[in-house]
Amino acid sequence: MNILGCVILCISALLATDVSAQLDPNGPYQYQRQNTFDLDFMKQVFEHQNSNVILSPFSVKILLSLLYEASDTSFDNSVSKTKEELRNVIQNANVNETRTYYKNLLQSAQREIQDFELNIATNFFVDDFIDVIIKYQQIASVYYDAAVEKVSYSKPTEAANTINNWVSNHTKGRLREIVTPDGLDGAVITLINVIYFKGLWAYPFPEVENNLKPFYGSRGKPTTAQYMEQNGQFYYDNSVELGAQILRLPYRGARLAMFFILPNPDSSIN
Repeated sequence: MNILGCVILCISALLATDVSAQLDPNGPYQYQRQNTFDLDFMKQVFEHQNSNVILSPFSVKILLSLLYEASDTSFDNSVSKTKEELRNVIQNANVNETRTYYKNLLQSAQREIQDFELNIATNFFVDDFIDVIIKYQQIASVYYDAAVEKVSYSKPTEAANTINNWVSNHTKGRLREIVTPDGLDGAVITLINVIYFKGLWAYPFPEVENNLKPFYGSRGKPTTAQYMEQNGQFYYDNSVELGAQILRLPYRGARLAMFFILPNPDSSIN
């Protein structure tokens, strides 16, 4: 029997809507448009991971969308195989709709909001010999808030420092190394998306010392863990489809939230 595990979906779960719009903290999550990709993506990752993992389906989707924009048509003006495969993966039925979706979302995310800090940044690091057409750079900038920067991959240490410095600047030093010189061997383009978020719970957890209890992982052996406890009214759902319980805890400002998914006793995160 699989023992209980817990999956945490961070703020990207609510990046399917205007982050400047307030949400009912106790109401259901109503923005289902992107959920299929998110759940499928997480399932694929968890099936091949035996340790803790942090992931952002949103980051993957925006980078795949940029690759989709860059993929060309076939010589007979039909949709290329690569473009068709990317469209199927990201479920992109209408490119104009996708562009509008990301443009509105990213513009909303970059607004200065007093309740929390949120920064989403995307960059293309291309080799010196690559000339990116102006039209594509304009599409990337206008709709995806993405920039193109040239680096010399023939100097991998210098290229890695450039990329890592960019990442560190956009995450306020929280993430300082995302690539290594060895990892850039043979690279000509590196696509990077980072999300920085800092917020406070709408309903802070009370400070309790030594609240130690057993936690049951997927291997069946309990470990002692420090727990947080709180009583309140929150959005909750016992999902038959997922075989799990879902809890949403809002951040201050009622614009973003964190989702917790707890598999049922006869299920696991896989």
